[in-house]
Amino acid sequence: MINITKKLWFVWRNLTFVNCTIESLQGFCYIDNLTLKNCKLINTSLAFEFVENVDAQITTKIDSVFNPISGTIKADEIVNRRGTDSIKWDVADNELPMWVADMDFQTAPEIIDALIKRAKEGVFGYTDVNDEWYDAYINWWKNRHGFEMNREWLMFCTGVIPAISSTVRKLTTPNEKVIIQTPVYNIFFNSILNNGCQVLESPLHYEDGIYSIDFDDLEEKMSDPQASLMILCNPHNPVSKIWSKEELAKIGELAKKHGVTIISDEIHCDLTMPGKDYIPFAAHAAIIRKETGLYLSSGTVYGDCGKDFLRMNVACTKANLQDGLSRLKKAIDSL
Repeated sequence: MINITKKLWFVWRNLTFVNCTIESLQGFCYIDNLTLKNCKLINTSLAFEFVENVDAQITTKIDSVFNPISGTIKADEIVNRRGTDSIKWDVADNELPMWVADMDFQTAPEIIDALIKRAKEGVFGYTDVNDEWYDAYINWWKNRHGFEMNREWLMFCTGVIPAISSTVRKLTTPNEKVIIQTPVYNIFFNSILNNGCQVLESPLHYEDGIYSIDFDDLEEKMSDPQASLMILCNPHNPVSKIWSKEELAKIGELAKKHGVTIISDEIHCDLTMPGKDYIPFAAHAAIIRKETGLYLSSGTVYGDCGKDFLRMNVACTKANLQDGLSRLKKAIDSL
């Protein structure tokens, strides 16, 4: 018998157990290539989540899933949401609504407890955005996605769509065109049309079950003098596509060439399969600094003739210059 006393996730890869009885209160989560050959699991209330290649005999009922990010989620507990003003469940008794991304699992206990604790204070006056809010976002993207944000870049908002709509309203004038890559989240259309702008579609190319960007079409749309803004979806909803750093770089190059501003909706960045990492669009612009710690500036300080160049100050010691050139080469090689 093997007794596993800790959670196994993230750092574990290619685990194989053969002819084992595994007793554990901590289940398996987010393990790439987990194989259980002729194994029995006993005394566990935790299930497999995002685990592939499992061959196991499970001897006890699995009634919950443990998510290392959000805690324990009751997998089989039905919560009656009818009569609760739920958009999803405000349907006839004989209808089963499965049309919207609205989970029927209860919120993680840690979140519920935090809300109850705050509510018990009993006073709901004006509050400010504190350091914990900033630190949560900065540390999450740094530790999980390898992208370090500056505090000054962050602004509190009430949701993704209000943020996108406000940005469209701020960065466009009525009747200008906003580019989207269809098929895409339908509310993007609302954010554009409700602000008096026109939708300019650049359809994704679909072949052999795979979606890709039609860069010829995208450049044609970006070259439209009335196209001033593009809403990028990364990862893309609903085609489940994580855009590569090469694709993101090319989008950025075209946007710079044609003077188009990019809004990147990255709300699904954490919903990826094990071993599949998404790249923040903002990281493309800072790839050299991110990879090497080398700070350069754009050659456009010298006018349009310098738009394809980087500016490096070489008024320094030979050792610093060699270090800088070495870092620059590392950054270029990583592209």
